[in-house]
Amino acid sequence: MSKVGGALPAWYWPEGIPRRSPVPQQTLDRLIKRAGRDTSAPAIVWKDRAVSYGELLEKVTSYAQAVHGLLPDDEVVAIFERDPGDALILTLAVIQTGRRALLPDLDAPTERIVAQVSQAGATAALTTGGVTPPADLSVLTRDELDAYDGEKPKLRPVKATAPALIIPAGEELAVHSNYSLAAMSVALTAFIPDLKSFSAVSPPPLWNWEALTFALCPLLNGAPLLAAGLDELSSVEGFDPLKSYTVLLREDGDRLAGGSKPPAVLRDLHYVFVSTPYFVPNWRRGVEASRGREVLPIWGTAAFGPAVGAHPTWFPFDAHGIPLVNVRVLPVDPGSGQPSLVPWEMLESAEIGVESPGLMTGFVREGAANELLSGKILRTHISASVDHVGVVVFHKPPKHKAAA
Repeated sequence: MSKVGGALPAWYWPEGIPRRSPVPQQTLDRLIKRAGRDTSAPAIVWKDRAVSYGELLEKVTSYAQAVHGLLPDDEVVAIFERDPGDALILTLAVIQTGRRALLPDLDAPTERIVAQVSQAGATAALTTGGVTPPADLSVLTRDELDAYDGEKPKLRPVKATAPALIIPAGEELAVHSNYSLAAMSVALTAFIPDLKSFSAVSPPPLWNWEALTFALCPLLNGAPLLAAGLDELSSVEGFDPLKSYTVLLREDGDRLAGGSKPPAVLRDLHYVFVSTPYFVPNWRRGVEASRGREVLPIWGTAAFGPAVGAHPTWFPFDAHGIPLVNVRVLPVDPGSGQPSLVPWEMLESAEIGVESPGLMTGFVREGAANELLSGKILRTHISASVDHVGVVVFHKPPKHKAAA
């Protein structure tokens, strides 16, 4: 039974869905420009304002030129912003300069935020003014970026596979390129093509890999990102719940599975994805009972984004999802960390290893010659077995770590 494409019965694959979908090796600003050919179409919409695709690209380029003029080259720049729309604009601006952007976990204790900034080697920060960065960082506010009147040179081309974005991965950090970030969006939209035209409702804070994936997904497909909370959507111009989707974190799903009453709008959204670090029998059904409609579980890590998800046509097994495209799931010998030469079907259990174009992990700090472990197998440290129809069953929650 082939495991190419992921963990699923070899005899099943949704009609019309490719097992492999090409990921363009272009930068995010170029991909957004290509997707937003209608420059007047809304790109990011808040309850009280909006930017079109043309305005978004103009603002990102303007901020990138200001960052280039005000900060030294090769800095890691931390984004201290809670609003997902504003955070995304600032992040895209940093990436466009060829610098690396860090999205620290602003919900973490202060000492943890400081540790993330130190671990990433960040020396500067961007903010709209709502969050105060650590005192030892050079800080640029949005007002300062808007007011910049210095030299605005043409920005140098950025290599799509070069390090671009750093996000928290538990106690570690994961690094992504423009290419690996685009791969996350390609996986989602290849598997559920509706998402190419649907609005994405403001996800959890952008430093979560789930939020990052779902915030980029509409912008890379010419659709709008609604940067508003669930309780604000009724006041967002053009909001149509039947053509919108969102993602919930595991703790949100746990609350719903426990019987918590969801916001009314959550019942109306066409798709609701729920992130889960591992699968628990009947958990999905509990979430669905609370929402009153189906939910789509996804599983992944900060290092490679969504790896396993549930297609809306496939729910025969309550405890499991099926994989997204562009993912190869391999059995790994837990002792050596190397891919097993013995196939899944002949193993009582093995550790799950993952190959994906979204996989870029292993951030190495100052003095290292190579900052990426790319093209490697990601060790999930999850023990698994294969049941009688070929579905991989997870045995314990994951830890994020890359194979040497």
